[in-house]
Amino acid sequence: MFRFETVTLVAALCLACVATPSQAQAPGACPCTATNQLTAAQLVTLLGGRMACAQLGSERWQEWHDSATGEVTDYKLGPGNAVDPPKVVGSYAVNADNTVSYTYGGTTYKYAVCPQDSSSLYAFCGAGFGGRDITGVLVGGSALQSCATVTPAPAPSSTGKSKPAPKPGPSVKPPKK
Repeated sequence: MFRFETVTLVAALCLACVATPSQAQAPGACPCTATNQLTAAQLVTLLGGRMACAQLGSERWQEWHDSATGEVTDYKLGPGNAVDPPKVVGSYAVNADNTVSYTYGGTTYKYAVCPQDSSSLYAFCGAGFGGRDITGVLVGGSALQSCATVTPAPAPSSTGKSKPAPKPGPSVKPPKK
């Protein structure tokens, strides 16, 4: 049976700009474990004020996480589009058990989140909570925007704060002749 969660579940997730159908893994194949799952502090840092962009088969999501209100806004065709402008579709909350929950129309979906391999993509693992696993999720940007323009967010550190970009090393001067 096709479940409503398909459309709303990952509303924390977004568009095709990053993930392709071949990146989506079968339910139960999610890579999150106790050792790589993000903590609540890391989830707050990763998701708050950012877009989540994902694709699973033919379904695509591009959703903004408003850290001030907890609302999730679907970008749709973008601001200024008279036919399908952005719309608040639900809410999200980071839980003490190191998961994130999304609520759409009274239905709540829960995910463990972890980095996917060494890429800048994430896995949202929901199969263990009765939902589906979504892999190849790009999280980034700093405003409501199309996923085609999202740059990856810095990886959250173990304290939940984003790791700064590495500083360039000391310059090496050529030896004097």
